[in-house]
Amino acid sequence: MPRIFNPHGYQLTGMQHLDRNVNSGLFLDMGLGKTVITLSVLCKWLREGRSKKVLVIAPKRVAEHTWIEEAAKWDHTQYLKLSVVSAYGKGNGEKRRIDALRAQAHIYVIGVDNLPWLVGFFGDTWPFDTVIVDELSMFKNNDSLRFKVIKLVLPYTRNVVGLTGTPMPNGLLDLWSQLYILDLGKRLGKTIGAYRDEFFNRGRQLASHAYEYDLKRNDGIGMLFGERIYELSIYSRIADICISMSAKDHLPDLPDRIDQDIKVYLKPQDMQRYKEFERDSVLQLYGGGQEITAVNAAVLR
Repeated sequence: MPRIFNPHGYQLTGMQHLDRNVNSGLFLDMGLGKTVITLSVLCKWLREGRSKKVLVIAPKRVAEHTWIEEAAKWDHTQYLKLSVVSAYGKGNGEKRRIDALRAQAHIYVIGVDNLPWLVGFFGDTWPFDTVIVDELSMFKNNDSLRFKVIKLVLPYTRNVVGLTGTPMPNGLLDLWSQLYILDLGKRLGKTIGAYRDEFFNRGRQLASHAYEYDLKRNDGIGMLFGERIYELSIYSRIADICISMSAKDHLPDLPDRIDQDIKVYLKPQDMQRYKEFERDSVLQLYGGGQEITAVNAAVLR
């Protein structure tokens, strides 16, 4: 049994740092094929021996359904064996996760909320030479536990790929932690503070130690080279490992969207639960004591 370690301790010893072969980000709009592109690359890497054990980190639903369904769609990826490490909770849930990790597979897929458990389970026997982060913007908060935990194993992972359709949901400041996952701070700095100092001005105070940050524009350099110089400098630094594709550029001839209303008839007990969710914004799942919560009005809608 691997030695358990506490991810809150922020240390991992006894392993050799690896030289990165691949670090890349795919910033693609929805529907442009991030998953099948990545699966195709993994087929090549597995065949060539560049990858031996692959981990995909994804949102819960994507982890449980999307990757297996996408691999089954295509002739050249159907041979891939995927093991979904999706069970939640202690007891039987943990046993099911361990069984999924022990299964023979090319790719292991885990929900992001189970990542701290996974790192703690393997400790300094981290076995994955390739990590795919599906929805890299899940790690945009450099103070989050999930970011602090993934940082522990990045130096021991040879290939790291990040996928997202929304790399900058709140602006360019969101890029730092995502790029750190790809290159360990090589392009945008080793710390978020260094990145902010170089490219941003401190704005209004939000809390005792929290501020808004605005991209620099009209300082001396901006006046000399144009107000977009800092934005373009950030893009140029990450351009060698990031690919960005938009639907309007690659799918220019799509027809107009057709909206079609489809009625769904629910059983009386399910309709009651639906109405309760509509009223309370919380849905209690059967068994396990899990809840689905609508975090805002848009999600509820």
